[in-house]
Amino acid sequence: ALLMGCFGSQAVLQGILLWNCHFSKKTFKYYGLAILPFYGFNYYFSVLGPVPILNEWMLLDFVGNTAMLIMCYYGFRHAPEEEKEKEEEDTNTLGNQVQDE
Repeated sequence: ALLMGCFGSQAVLQGILLWNCHFSKKTFKYYGLAILPFYGFNYYFSVLGPVPILNEWMLLDFVGNTAMLIMCYYGFRHAPEEEKEKEEEDTNTLGNQVQDE
């Protein structure tokens, strides 16, 4: 149950993010920060725990988390600034209102 809960929490985190977010630098930064506790989980239950309950297959989860973290870094570096996006949206909205009248 513990394993299913932890892996399920990653899926829920990613699903909520994909469903609700407009991807900007802030989105990638906070998602990358949200991934970091999963490294602690992997390390504790694979190495430190009183009885390590996870085996070498946890390396796959580590690789997956690292891939997501790398993609967050890449997205953060290449995403547009949020302020510029809002200015463009405001300009476009204002332009559409003027055209409609």
